Amino acid sequence: MRARRLTAAAATIALSATLLAGCAPSQESNITTNPAASQGVTELTFFAPVDMSASSAKYYTSLIDQFNADNPDVHVALESVSTAEGFNGFLEERLDGGQGDDVFIVNADSVKSLYRKGHFYDMSTFSVFDHVSDAARAQSTIDGFAYCLPFSMNAYCMYVNTAVLDRYKLDVPTNLDEFLHCCEVIKAGGGTPIALNRWYALTVPAMANGLASVYGADDPQAMVAKLNSGELKVGDVMAEGFALMERFIDSGWYGDGLTTETVEGFKAGDKDIPDFSHGDAAFMFCTADTYERIDTENPSATVIATGVPVKDGMVTLPAVSVRLSMNAHSDNIDTTRRFIEYLSNSEMQGQRAGETGVLPILKGQDFDTDSRIEPMVAVYQQATQVPIEDMSLCFTYWDTIRELCIKMFDGYSAEQAVADYNAIQAAAVSGA
Repeated sequence: MRARRLTAAAATIALSATLLAGCAPSQESNITTNPAASQGVTELTFFAPVDMSASSAKYYTSLIDQFNADNPDVHVALESVSTAEGFNGFLEERLDGGQGDDVFIVNADSVKSLYRKGHFYDMSTFSVFDHVSDAARAQSTIDGFAYCLPFSMNAYCMYVNTAVLDRYKLDVPTNLDEFLHCCEVIKAGGGTPIALNRWYALTVPAMANGLASVYGADDPQAMVAKLNSGELKVGDVMAEGFALMERFIDSGWYGDGLTTETVEGFKAGDKDIPDFSHGDAAFMFCTADTYERIDTENPSATVIATGVPVKDGMVTLPAVSVRLSMNAHSDNIDTTRRFIEYLSNSEMQGQRAGETGVLPILKGQDFDTDSRIEPMVAVYQQATQVPIEDMSLCFTYWDTIRELCIKMFDGYSAEQAVADYNAIQAAAVSGA
C-alpha cells in the first residue's frame, strides 16, 4: 500500500488525532494534494497517521495553512497511512530508507525502536520544551533525550453509563471489588458489563491492575530499575492484571462465544462506543475525551468518566496523545525548525487558551474540562498514575500486553501470559 499525499492543511489532522499509543481508530483522508506553488520552494514532508473524526482538526488545519501563507518559500505536504493499516511499520521503513520525512508523528510503541536507530532530532532545543510539565516531559523523553514535543495529553480511564447502573440498582464503583460486584450483577441479569474492542478494552484494565504495583510503589524508579535489570520479572508484576483479564473473558463480561479472530475485527470505536452509548454495556475503558464521540452516537446518554478500578481504589493511565518529532537526518534542518517553532508556539497558545487537549501539558496550566470527566480528573490529581508507555524501560508493555490478552479468547491462560512476558523481558534485558 502506498502512502497517500495530502494537502499541507491536512497535515494538521494528524496532529489532532487521538492516536494514543498507536491504537485508536483512524482512516485515510480523501483530500488531494496541492503541489508547491513554484520552483525554488522548499517542500517539507510530514508523515503522520490521520483521523478525520478528530474534533480539533480545523484548529490545526488553520495553523498550517497560515504557515504556508506566511512563508511562501516553504510548502508543507503530508503523506499518510492510517495506524490501523500499518503506519508504525511504514514510518520505520521510510526513516530507515532515508526517504526524507522532515516531520512525523510517532506512536508510543514505535519510540524505542526509532530511538535506538538514531532517527530523532533533539526536541529540547525548541523553546517551548522548557514550558512542558513534568508529566508530559516524562513521556516525551527517553534516556534523558527529548524525542518529541508533546502537543496533546489525554488519559485512559473508565466510562460509566449511569442509566445502566440505575437499571440494576448499582452505584458507580470506586474500587475493584465494587466493580467486580457490578459486573457479576449485570451479567446475572442478562446484560453485558463491559464494552469491547480489540485494544484498550483489554490493555487498560490489565495494565492498571498489574503495573499499579510498580507506579504506586514508594520508589517507582527503583522498581523500574529492577525491571530493566531483570531482577523483577514483569510477567510476575502483571500476574494480577492477566488473571483479571482471564476472569473478564471466562465470565462473559465482554460477551459470550467470542474468539480471538472475532475480537481482532472490533476496531476501537466501531462496536464499543455504540454499545456503551445505547446502554448495551455499563462500562467502557477508553480515553477521557470519548464523551465527544458518545454525544455523536447518542446525545441523551448519561455518562461519567472515572478512574480504572484497582484493588485499593482507582488509577488513570495518562498518555501524550500527539508526539511531534523531527528527523535527525532531514535535508532541511533549518526550514523544518522554523516550521516546528511556528506550529509549537501556536499550539502552546492554544493550550493556554484551553482550546486543545484534555490534560495540561504546560507548567502551571489549569484544567479546563467537561463536567462529565471531573471524577477522572480527581483521580488523576490524587491517585497513582500508570504511564501508557514508560520510555525508561528497555521493553514495551502497551502493545505486548494487548497481544497477550487477546489470545485469552482462544483459551490462552493467565499463567501462560506471565511466562511468555517474562521471556520477552529476558530477551530485551539481554539484548537478544
